[in-house]
Amino acid sequence: MEAWFDHWLKGKPLREFTGDPVRLFRMGGADGSRTTAGRFHHGGEWTTTTAWPPPDARPVRYFIQNGGVLATSAASSAEARHYVFDPDNPVPSIGGRYANGGTPGCAQDQVCNPKIPGCKDSLPLNQRADVLSYSTPPLEAPLTVTGKLRARLWISSDAPDTDFTAKLIDVYPNGYALILADGQIRARYRSGFERAQMLEPGRVYPVDIDLASTSNLFAAGHRIRLDISSSNYPKFDPNPNTGEAAGRWTRRVKARNSVWHGGARASYVELPVVGRR
Repeated sequence: MEAWFDHWLKGKPLREFTGDPVRLFRMGGADGSRTTAGRFHHGGEWTTTTAWPPPDARPVRYFIQNGGVLATSAASSAEARHYVFDPDNPVPSIGGRYANGGTPGCAQDQVCNPKIPGCKDSLPLNQRADVLSYSTPPLEAPLTVTGKLRARLWISSDAPDTDFTAKLIDVYPNGYALILADGQIRARYRSGFERAQMLEPGRVYPVDIDLASTSNLFAAGHRIRLDISSSNYPKFDPNPNTGEAAGRWTRRVKARNSVWHGGARASYVELPVVGRR
């Protein structure tokens, strides 16, 4: 570390610096027990890599399928699942990279309780009618994911503009659903923020959702889960679904949103898998 500061602050040659230039914390690997302080023990360790993203990470696509399945192969034919997104009843933010007053901004079990703003019950979030949830079978061997994450969804809506959200979750054998990463796309900006492009009701579009980066070991027996919806409040302001200018909308309406899978419309989450072939 001293050599690094000497290089940038004193102009000394960087050849004095040794070791991998990237140091990161890889989460996971513990048994999920509680510490003496009552905290959930997910585990992890510090590690290093030669670059970011790690050069040995290979992109693996996990496709959504019928029956709430997440698999490394896509279904042969295109189908869709539908839900109604009500901006007056958004999916509450629970942990992740955002603290909402009810939960800290860190990994949290995706289960509502009345102490969390926006929660009206004590049910898991993926039991909501406006959340589509997809999981792998229990993993037969540990799997490490390190790097940048993204979801590619094929979507349609009866609204001129709406949102789509995605969450990557590590599910323990006992059902504890630990959020690792999340992201959101406002459909009108699906091609960039330079120009708004409204949706044509019923037309199917591809959208990419940036889930940022993570490093996590999914232990054997755990499941990889992807939750898809159209809100994550208060982390993201709910879309009024009207197509009106942001911050100047005059009303809010419900939207019937669809996510497609299979065939040429295969929706997936792409994970950077390290050390597994």
